[in-house]
Amino acid sequence: MSDATNKSDVQDWRLQATSELAEDANLWGKVYPKGTVIKQAANIKLPNQKTLVLHVPNATALFLNSSHRAFAEASVILKQHKITAGHTPTVMFGSDDEAFTWLENMMTSIVSAYTAVEAFVNQSIPDDFKFEINKAGVIKVFEKSDIERRFPLKEKLSSVLPSALALTNPVGHKGWNKFCRLEGMRDRIIHMKSKDQNVNGDGKGTVWEHLFSFPEPVSLALPLLEYLTSQMEIKRRWVTHRPF
Repeated sequence: MSDATNKSDVQDWRLQATSELAEDANLWGKVYPKGTVIKQAANIKLPNQKTLVLHVPNATALFLNSSHRAFAEASVILKQHKITAGHTPTVMFGSDDEAFTWLENMMTSIVSAYTAVEAFVNQSIPDDFKFEINKAGVIKVFEKSDIERRFPLKEKLSSVLPSALALTNPVGHKGWNKFCRLEGMRDRIIHMKSKDQNVNGDGKGTVWEHLFSFPEPVSLALPLLEYLTSQMEIKRRWVTHRPF
């Protein structure tokens, strides 16, 4: 389903798809003038039996924005308590609540940035694409659903997507190492080891310590995303209209 709105309405950069009418048109029993914005929409059945008309968002955009917002909120907390500023040898947050909120925001930001890349890759693989792997003379064919479910994200980025869309392999691009750093920290958070949780005294080498020196996660995801999208014909709103 699509939904028509006046061009004067703000077009959110997180929308999945939009287009404009090239001429006046009668849609769904109503006449819409040339230039009207058409947005992809979904009918969502709610538990209270109502139907929600939802303009379909782009998942990559949602995760990028979630990551950016969480990091911004974490940065405010860090600045308020001068954790990384000044020359005081020992510092503390004002409360455990603020310390833990900072950690939660940082972890959310990292996981969201990584998931933005994953969502982009899965959506970009054509529905009818089949990926072939030759192992010892035996050719195995994987359909999209198998690829999404079974292939590691790095393999999708380095092998599947370049094959599906005739893109340059991103391995070796400056964005690749940034993404690998993001993936490494994401994996440490998702698969939290006991040594990162049970710290008494020196926290050197723990995920908690490394979070304080970690850059904005979006800055590690975007270079690779922008490199890949620059080779694609379709220009996504989260690339062309993103506010950060």
